[in-house]
Amino acid sequence: MRRYRLVYIVAVLLWYVLYGWKSFLTADIIFLLLLPVFALYGKGIEFIKRFFPFVAILIVYDSLRSIVPFFVHDVHFSEMIGFDKLFGGGQIPTVTLQHWLYHGQLHWFDYYFYFIYMLHFIAPFVIGLLFWRFRPRSYWRYITALLIMSYAAFVTYLLFPAAPPWMASNVGYIDPITKISSAVWWGWGIHSIPLLYSHLNPNPAAAIPSLHSAYPFLDLLFVNRLFGRRIALLFSIYPLSIWFGVVYLGEHYVIDVILGILYAYVAFHGVEYGFDKIKKYRNRTKFTKTEKTGVFVKPVLD
Repeated sequence: MRRYRLVYIVAVLLWYVLYGWKSFLTADIIFLLLLPVFALYGKGIEFIKRFFPFVAILIVYDSLRSIVPFFVHDVHFSEMIGFDKLFGGGQIPTVTLQHWLYHGQLHWFDYYFYFIYMLHFIAPFVIGLLFWRFRPRSYWRYITALLIMSYAAFVTYLLFPAAPPWMASNVGYIDPITKISSAVWWGWGIHSIPLLYSHLNPNPAAAIPSLHSAYPFLDLLFVNRLFGRRIALLFSIYPLSIWFGVVYLGEHYVIDVILGILYAYVAFHGVEYGFDKIKKYRNRTKFTKTEKTGVFVKPVLD
């Protein structure tokens, strides 16, 4: 009975954040909501050990990202525009998509793409939670790849600050477009991003690479590896929606999306290679020790 009451309380708090507080969920909110649930099932300490460092490092990353404007002053505009015009046959894909789909009035798909866009803040945490529950041996591989990719992007933002399409439109580099995400924000009646994230100022010149595009692709690579092609095919709706949505909403160019995918690909295969090398080394070490003692232990290769 106590467990059902706790689940009910968590559901009420979740409803309050989304509808009463008019705010989006973030990783810190989900962590605080789930902590008492895992504690009740005797997994509280393990949950804290696994996920508190993960959430803390993501928040540190976001706080570091907000200081980039203090260190860089020359923002790049033309390089992305040139590539996207080449890709779009002389037209910027964002301009073309908004010309086709957006006419000053919000539609259901605007809300859909923005909702998917905002999953960026919570999807890594939720997917990490699922990996911990169903594929625990791969949990640290996923977290390591995610963090390496995020901090590699942070270094890129320092070295190559890039303006998104909406910023280029504001200063006249491309044809006028609408920052649809802002229109949805107010149309949805959202007031804030809760807790720690409300004190972190985003870096507007952080278009390359698009981590909104990189995170879902990294998730897809791990889902394919851990759960098979059928589940991965179904899951692919998420990254495909993100890639289309960030271009349509005016948040990223096509080149930003492509580079985000590339960062995810390199992070995934780099971490897989590194973890496999470490595992083989440990198994060889164990085998050598057992030869000396005369006790054979079969190497575990996961």
